[in-house]
Amino acid sequence: MNKKRIILVGIYLASLANAIVFTVIIPFASKMVISFGMTNSRSTTGTWVGIITFSLMIGRTITSPFWGWICDKWGRRPVILIGIASITVFSLLFGFSRNIYWAMMCRFLLGVFTPLAIVIKTLLSEICPGDEQPNAMAWQTLLWQIGMVSGNVIGGLLEDPKSSGLIDSGIFVDYPFLLPNFVAALMGLCAFLMVYPFLEETLDKSDMKDSLIGQEGRSFMQIAADPLVSKVLGVYTILSNNSTAMHELVSLYLYADIVNGGFSMDPDEIGLLLAASAISLVFFQKLIFSSFISRYGLVKTSNMTTFLAVPILLIIPISSWFRNTTLLKWFILALFNIIWITVNFISFTSVSCMSNNSVVNKERGRMNGLFMTVGSLARSIAPLLFGWTFATTVESGWIFPFNYAFSFYLLAAGSVAMWIICKMIPESLNGPKVEESIAHYTQMSIINKA
Repeated sequence: MNKKRIILVGIYLASLANAIVFTVIIPFASKMVISFGMTNSRSTTGTWVGIITFSLMIGRTITSPFWGWICDKWGRRPVILIGIASITVFSLLFGFSRNIYWAMMCRFLLGVFTPLAIVIKTLLSEICPGDEQPNAMAWQTLLWQIGMVSGNVIGGLLEDPKSSGLIDSGIFVDYPFLLPNFVAALMGLCAFLMVYPFLEETLDKSDMKDSLIGQEGRSFMQIAADPLVSKVLGVYTILSNNSTAMHELVSLYLYADIVNGGFSMDPDEIGLLLAASAISLVFFQKLIFSSFISRYGLVKTSNMTTFLAVPILLIIPISSWFRNTTLLKWFILALFNIIWITVNFISFTSVSCMSNNSVVNKERGRMNGLFMTVGSLARSIAPLLFGWTFATTVESGWIFPFNYAFSFYLLAAGSVAMWIICKMIPESLNGPKVEESIAHYTQMSIINKA
């Protein structure tokens, strides 16, 4: 394996770990909240689960502009190393949670010191420039999606190992939520050991020099005001909101009592269902994405997938009609989840590529910092808003669709707005913005040959 491949594997492993730490708590978050004594009802844990999730995303929101600036001023290497190291440290600390305040603090600090979404997209656009970028971004988004699902699986299967019969005594019994977080921390450590010895700085030296003498290009506000950037940013914001809300809503929906329209599933059952859905990620998604991009390009592909999200979100609540069946409910839930994850994967990958194509290389750190800030804000609001909405409507006794289905229909309305914005994005974002320096391409060709 050559140097470039080792670096890419390390980066992809970091992306996988970053996704896992985001979703590993979802299957057991409701159980954790009950163990903290915050509520005793399975159907009303959504508000407190949303607060824990909000803690991580608000940390990312606050610090993303800073990390984007650091990326462009001091380089990509120190940022990715700090981000990977924080996964190991704060995942372990979160596993030792005994109360809501410790849990919130650990998740907040994890958000503050993990700017991986910023730096990974920037790095991949430089290590794999031009026509290589869509394929590299597809792998990154694929592994992110696998990590999002794997986090659910790891969290569902490994939480409280004593009750599941995995372990009878020891530290993982004393701290029932430590084991899944330990696995996430171990993955972060492996990524760090792969990236640290091999990754060299990819920021063009001339760009670093310009940054140091105050000629680094546009500010965050100037980049945000760019018509191309603002349109893609609008789509990315709604997409971030919908993706995060769906990850939480699915678990809350499955965990809720049958009498309220849910399925009364346990964390391990939720994890297994999401694991079954992940099979489509491994075997089909990248192939489907490549086919769409080669045939339609980034812009048209994003138009189609954002439109398809609307009917999918409208249909998902109908799954409750089959909640008293045995095998049929599993098949229907897995099918809807597979379709949603696939459409969401293609949308995110397309939008990520378009965001990189909307600015020149020396502005990509700040641009990704901007996207991370706004996206993190959307991700922080989503679990609070939709967790509260679901908790309020699920036991309301209101008629369909103002009961358990209402949260999903709100997401469908957001998808309509996202599709309208997508229709305004020009075809020029199918390729990179042509303002790169000869020195940059020379450096990248050297990296690609390494």
